[in-house]
Amino acid sequence: MIKKICIIGFGSIGERHYKILKRNFPNKDLYIYSRRKLKLKSYVNNFNILLKINPDYFIVCTETSNHYKILVKFLNKFNNKIFLVEKPLFLKPKRIKLNNNKVYVGYNLRFHPLIQKIKKIISNKKFSHINSYCYSYLPNWRKRDYKKSYSAVSSKGGGVLYDLSHEIDYIYYLFGNFKIIYSFNNKISNLELNSKDFTLILGKTKKSTNINISLNYFSKFEERGLHLYVKNFEIFADLISNTLVIIKNNKKIKYEYKGYSIDNSYLSIHKKIFKNKFTDICDFKTGNKLAKLFSMIN
Repeated sequence: MIKKICIIGFGSIGERHYKILKRNFPNKDLYIYSRRKLKLKSYVNNFNILLKINPDYFIVCTETSNHYKILVKFLNKFNNKIFLVEKPLFLKPKRIKLNNNKVYVGYNLRFHPLIQKIKKIISNKKFSHINSYCYSYLPNWRKRDYKKSYSAVSSKGGGVLYDLSHEIDYIYYLFGNFKIIYSFNNKISNLELNSKDFTLILGKTKKSTNINISLNYFSKFEERGLHLYVKNFEIFADLISNTLVIIKNNKKIKYEYKGYSIDNSYLSIHKKIFKNKFTDICDFKTGNKLAKLFSMIN
């Protein structure tokens, strides 16, 4: 049973996990291990003290470039623990000894009701075309200056390929492994950053379905969606308005998930982990496979 939780790193995503857990699981002992000086009572900045606390569940929210170093340090000192690493797991595939620990990756978009609905609908169906896209505007992401965020710095693991890798993950989750035929990953906007802000991926699934994934974070017209097509059958998911439209033989069916918050997708992961049910959560092996795809694109 998970009683003690430790959040490692307390940037925007660390704070988000903290608020979600504090609000929904007030009976859990929640600790924060961070290099930032915090006034919270649960703040810990000494690793030896953390060893004595001996948390059951760790949530790694550091910069992506530090994930490997953090995991090596913690996996060598703790046993039979659960680790949830914020996406992506690594920038490139890594070998690491888990030492009887379980490691998962926080691809929470898998738990969006639209993605879950699509997963049920598409079983045993072969589509001819998959179009996945996310167009966002980095300066709107955080309260702090975007130029000072890790997203703007390649050496810290920044770049749209990693920040918006949810699209790559849920395509893998829905359709399995796929082959990259062509990719383009570069900086093309006038944003002040040295990371890459545009990624285009063309690929094919094992069933020869064409895949088109397009990502950027310079667009002020924010869009996030998934379009699946086969003759006489189409699915369109708008992951911002939380609507799903199915057209089958010229008949339209629409589903709406009003009031849905993306926080619910993070909450779904935590609930599953607390119940020791890991179905649908991205595991370490898959996270490493995605890292291999990233290395092929870069």
